[in-house]
Amino acid sequence: LGAGNHTLKWNYHKDGSVNVGNDAGYVDQVTWTPEQSDFVISGGVLTKYNGPGGAVTIPSGVTTIGNLAFEGCSTVTSVALPSALTKIDNAAFSGCSGLRSISIPASVTYIADNAFNHCSGLVSLSVAAGNQNYKVV
Repeated sequence: LGAGNHTLKWNYHKDGSVNVGNDAGYVDQVTWTPEQSDFVISGGVLTKYNGPGGAVTIPSGVTTIGNLAFEGCSTVTSVALPSALTKIDNAAFSGCSGLRSISIPASVTYIADNAFNHCSGLVSLSVAAGNQNYKVV
């Protein structure tokens, strides 16, 4: 569980063993099962994708897709990148053989040479018209 505010849900089930006086309780064991997020993000860097695949929309606070973030995610078919994204790191999408399309926003200033290694299904890569660093040729 990372830094920040978190909401915990508390359930109290009366077992019927005591029916006199005021109800009272104590905790003798806590079991924590955090929900699994589709994304691991730290300081604006998406470091790991854990989702089921299909069409993926990266959250709007992400500025960098980190090294190997989507490595081997063969079930990902398309990725929508946020408008604040500036960097796609080494092998970020390596082995995403099911990836068919991706659109690079105007904000991206760096794409590692091997960012899309082994993306054998990639048939559509577009670049936003306002991008001063990249264009499709």
